[in-house]
Amino acid sequence: MPFVVDSMLGALAKYLRIMGYDTAYQPHYTDQGIRELVEEGRVLLTRSRERAIQHETTILVDRDLVRDQLEVVDRTFGLTRDCTGYFRRCIRCNSPLEKAGDEVAREQVPDYVFTM
Repeated sequence: MPFVVDSMLGALAKYLRIMGYDTAYQPHYTDQGIRELVEEGRVLLTRSRERAIQHETTILVDRDLVRDQLEVVDRTFGLTRDCTGYFRRCIRCNSPLEKAGDEVAREQVPDYVFTM
């Protein structure tokens, strides 16, 4: 299930990405930008009642805590509890993660990581 999350739910977007869900998010969307993403087949998650009325495939997430926000999404879509799908997307850019070879990884992480 691909999602688009508006600017009021940035923390929720990160958790959905951690769980492996394709989640489009950026701090500032135009209404046209959201409309285009919804037309691609994404479900809009928003805290804005006004925005929720504008789109058919929208879930109004009217909770403050991320835990409670995830519960709202889970009640609607039945989020997977299978941890094997976790950490398959970058929490910053939403790109699928790829396994890196040792030499590529060695350049990107501290030395002590390879001594473990």
